[in-house]
Amino acid sequence: MERTKMEPVGNVADLPWEDGSVLRGAREFQIMELVANDPTYTKAFSLEYVRISRNGHSVTHVNSCSHFLYVLDGVGEITIEDRTWPLRAGSYARVKGGKRHSLRNQGDGDMYVLAVYDPPRVTDTSTKVG
Repeated sequence: MERTKMEPVGNVADLPWEDGSVLRGAREFQIMELVANDPTYTKAFSLEYVRISRNGHSVTHVNSCSHFLYVLDGVGEITIEDRTWPLRAGSYARVKGGKRHSLRNQGDGDMYVLAVYDPPRVTDTSTKVG
């Protein structure tokens, strides 16, 4: 899906969530691309704001790009290869490209994560969520 160039300043409350089910099997997983598909801004990385609802998760998957995940709010866990770590607000995870991993919300509310991809990850998330 072709994205339009974003304004240099904005508020995530004004942007739509996109259905994260493009990650096959993901449940209650929404994405907001903040830096993506705009080579006039950067070709070095992409940035996503992720919302994982209560009992939501990504499936175990592999990305070719490395990514840095920073938990803004919520409680959960991340599994990288065969090891699992707990996550809470302030936790971060560095996932090297080519490593199997999954993310799961284990709290009573939504879990919010910033995901920085290097090099940029381009996805087609065409279904918008409220």
